[in-house]
Amino acid sequence: MVKRPNKRDSNELEQEYEERRQYIRENAPLMDLETLAKGFFTKFNANSKSAAHDALHASLHATGFEQLAKETKLEGFKTWMTNVFQEDKKNKKLSLEKVIKRHRTRLQTSGVIKGAQFIQSGMDLLAPEGSSSAQAVSKEEESEEYESDRTVSHSAQKTPRTPHPSRKAGKRKREAEPVAAQALTPNEDAQNGDLDPTQYPVHFANLGQTIVWNVDGTDMVQEFRQFRLGHLSPFSLARDGIADLTLNSTFSKALDPAVLSIARRVDPAPDIYKRWPTLEAICNRVFASDHYDQVATAVRSESMQDPIAAYLFLIIMAYWQYFQFHDEVPENINEREGFVGLTWTFMQTPLTMYEIESRYMDILITAVEERRNQDKDLLYEMKETGQFADAVAIRGNQQLLLAEAALIHNPKLEKRLQDEFKLARAMRDSWISHVRSISNLSVPPRGLAVFGSVSFKDETKVMIMDFQGMFRLKQFDLFTIPLRKRDFGIKMRAAVISCLELAARLHEEIERRHRPRPALGFYERTVLADAIHLIEKTTSTPTKTSKRK
Repeated sequence: MVKRPNKRDSNELEQEYEERRQYIRENAPLMDLETLAKGFFTKFNANSKSAAHDALHASLHATGFEQLAKETKLEGFKTWMTNVFQEDKKNKKLSLEKVIKRHRTRLQTSGVIKGAQFIQSGMDLLAPEGSSSAQAVSKEEESEEYESDRTVSHSAQKTPRTPHPSRKAGKRKREAEPVAAQALTPNEDAQNGDLDPTQYPVHFANLGQTIVWNVDGTDMVQEFRQFRLGHLSPFSLARDGIADLTLNSTFSKALDPAVLSIARRVDPAPDIYKRWPTLEAICNRVFASDHYDQVATAVRSESMQDPIAAYLFLIIMAYWQYFQFHDEVPENINEREGFVGLTWTFMQTPLTMYEIESRYMDILITAVEERRNQDKDLLYEMKETGQFADAVAIRGNQQLLLAEAALIHNPKLEKRLQDEFKLARAMRDSWISHVRSISNLSVPPRGLAVFGSVSFKDETKVMIMDFQGMFRLKQFDLFTIPLRKRDFGIKMRAAVISCLELAARLHEEIERRHRPRPALGFYERTVLADAIHLIEKTTSTPTKTSKRK
């Protein structure tokens, strides 16, 4: 006899309760109630609104956050919860599993109908000529199916037909089905014929991504669509469905400051001090002084067996070849020397420490090459080469980080604009390429992200791109490398922390992608492939014209 599985014992329940309380203790002091609640519901897979509300209230009460616990009883919060769960229900309705289930039902129904038609056709072969009921039904269906597309010249002489009852039911069923189960073909922009990558994002839901984004009551997807209509120039990121939320961007200036402040937020980086326990102590000893000579002496006295000390030593030696002869990094070093010798020294070693491979100098961006040759028949057409990045971080065949750089001293302003435009589009291509690669085996994880950096002078801007109703480009850090002996320590310490956190974010993204997920069958992979095909590829931009002097 097979015994029924026992319900969860008290130890398992207590462990779950403790996990909830721990989440509240860590996050309640840092978040408002709605942000805290949304994270709580997501983390603990809340399906029932009433059960989720009771669990949140009990956890807040148990951890001493009485004021927040009282606020959960207010009508305003309950209304907000209702909206959140309705939105989540809508997203689940558009999810891949639901779409596949509806498609399978269609296939099964279609199989039954075809089987009945096959039997009827066999009966018709035995019936006298001209008495085929199957042919009559077939003609009737064909007439109804194409009737709307015909121009009938003598309609007054025709007798109207009554559609078959099964056809009526089937038509009503198709009209009632959600958009996700119908043909997912983007339409053209009514104003200028330009395809809008954000207009029909249901195929992104099939790929496991969120297609709605509300910030403080503002529908960000709708806001971006309205903004995009007026910003379709060849050098506009909005043309490709990229919402640029970085500092001083055009889209950022169009948003309400309060909404923009929330929209720009990025999840905090993993705790690097927990991963590297000696980091804080070594930094306190090494950066007791800001001058390069004192910092260099302190670093050399540390044990090189410690990865943090070895990392700091590599930076010291990179500057030694300049500071041995000058008090500042010379102005006549070229772009490659400045980026590889200094900026990339800060960035590459943390990647290696987190077991992330990297390359630098003229690295082919594979996703751009894929996009440029996507619609080519390579039997007859020449393969087009993609763009090149100054550096990349890679895991397997996926380029997770793309880096662009300019001169450390006196670069041209247009170089930064060109690099930022090129990088954002390449990040979009990389995101699509990664989704395509992952979809060969499983559904991509929700919130899939790629990273990029732009170095200009001594500053490096670090960005992330994901998808939530649109491609969202956000800046989450900015670090400055030291160029003089006298303020070397303070700038080096801040840059080291930033680069370690960047590597930790990349490592977290890799782990998230490698978490076990259900393998897909051939049909499911076909659904994903169709969804990827519906993503509008990044547009081509005109070549910049230049005049000879």
